[in-house]
Amino acid sequence: TGLAAFTGTRVPGISTPALEKLRRQAGLLVTRRLNPLEPPPYQLLPTTEPGLGLAALPQPDGGDLFFDIEGDPFVDPSGLEYLLGVGWANARGEFEYRAFWAHDEASEKLAFEEFIDFVGESLTRSPGLHVYHYAPYEPAALKRLMGRYGTREREVDDLLRGRVLVDLYQVVRQGVCVGTP
Repeated sequence: TGLAAFTGTRVPGISTPALEKLRRQAGLLVTRRLNPLEPPPYQLLPTTEPGLGLAALPQPDGGDLFFDIEGDPFVDPSGLEYLLGVGWANARGEFEYRAFWAHDEASEKLAFEEFIDFVGESLTRSPGLHVYHYAPYEPAALKRLMGRYGTREREVDDLLRGRVLVDLYQVVRQGVCVGTP
């Protein structure tokens, strides 16, 4: 609570932007503590640079995809990406979902190839689409699978270089301050 009420502008060893960020977070935490039954308070952070925070979000496209991948690092020596899931809004605006399942190396390779082919077909229909994911795990897993199986290298490279993948974790981390620990 002391930091939330702090009105000074300098603390030795802490930059002014860092102090402001800490003070904002502390204020939201105090608000949350005083109102525990309310939804967590939040503030949109000001965009200080182009391409950071909410300004990093591209324009929506009717073909946008939402991607998540689930893996088990304890299967075999190299782990297993057992689910590549993708969701999108269909022409009626309803959510659709497709799962690419794997239970061993052979089906992992097939699931990876089918997912990459699905994204490629979607890009053909809607060249401006983006594939949204949360955190760096998804692009890293795609690179791992591409390398492990030596397949779909050009397609994955095109996704990465074409900035088709959009990391929502970075957008949220840079664009929103939430009053939860």
